[in-house]
Amino acid sequence: MRLPRVHIDTESLIANYRTMQGLAPASVCGAVVKANAYGLGVTPVVPLLAGAGCSLFYVASLDEGVAVRRLLQDHGFLTPEIVVFHGYLAEEIPVYKQHGIIPVLKTPQALSSWFSGDYGPAVVEWDTGMHRCGLPPALAEEVSRLDPKRLHHIMTHLAAADDPDHPLNAEQKECFEGIARLFPHAPTSMGASHGVLLGPEYHGTYVRIGIALYGGVAHPDLRPVVQVRAPILEVRSIAAGESVGYGASYVAPCPRQIMTVGFGYADGYLRSFSNVGQALIQAKDGTCFDLPVVGRVSMDVTTLDVSDLSASVMSEAHEVVFYHPHQGGIIDAAHRAGTIPYELLTGLKPTLARWVGVEGR
Repeated sequence: MRLPRVHIDTESLIANYRTMQGLAPASVCGAVVKANAYGLGVTPVVPLLAGAGCSLFYVASLDEGVAVRRLLQDHGFLTPEIVVFHGYLAEEIPVYKQHGIIPVLKTPQALSSWFSGDYGPAVVEWDTGMHRCGLPPALAEEVSRLDPKRLHHIMTHLAAADDPDHPLNAEQKECFEGIARLFPHAPTSMGASHGVLLGPEYHGTYVRIGIALYGGVAHPDLRPVVQVRAPILEVRSIAAGESVGYGASYVAPCPRQIMTVGFGYADGYLRSFSNVGQALIQAKDGTCFDLPVVGRVSMDVTTLDVSDLSASVMSEAHEVVFYHPHQGGIIDAAHRAGTIPYELLTGLKPTLARWVGVEGR
């Protein structure tokens, strides 16, 4: 099969979950698996995390929640809780009840409607400074009169947790702590992946771990999880002055060897990697060779400069690797493309095959 494959290192995924658990030992460590588990695929990821002890999953929509519930049941995991960030529509309430899924309530209308019926527990989100969604703090005293047994937990989302020195972190924490004092019996949730790294005062009863699970946070104890392996389609020689790809954006300064591989923007490899991205070939002895992207990334192919590879390495190669740990994985790749690891991962198309196992074995 001459198609790119997403390689998921299961050992590293589970190790990252346990690392984050270790960094928040007083909290329940929930896994965020929205957007198809950040592009890796819920089918391999959710059962692995449940098997590692994860008892709480966060998703964006009810459809995602139902899919995760069924997947968990199919693998014999009957007790994990599922929380839907985007709340509910009135017509969805029977589905929430049927599958035991918990909505996040963000507006006074949603709060009033949900708590007026016997619909089970809910999460209430507070806007402490993100100004994206959530109830305003001014409503906290009024909401605190609701039945506390119906509150699964209260939560907020930190807007600048990836910048530890940003003053908004402390401002949001202080605001949320003020709200939480009005809910003395309600569990809390403040920290997502970067929030956990800010320290215990940013955690809460529950922490919500997303990008850190998948290798997108720079931390000495977190491992890369994802690589993409793409087939070599062709190698050709070009002369000095000849160009490569659409728009002739790369012109060879001297004779070069150009490799075309089967991985492009239709697969999730961003066009912004044109002339700045890199891939890698690993020889049989383990030696790694960096291959710069030359020319524009196309819909389903990318071109690489392989002029410095020896004939023996070229003869052995049948695929190249993108986002290899030797090159900084998705974190350094995102920096090269002027984006964030989240976009690289969630951009990996569901149509790509997933290889699941321990990388290097």
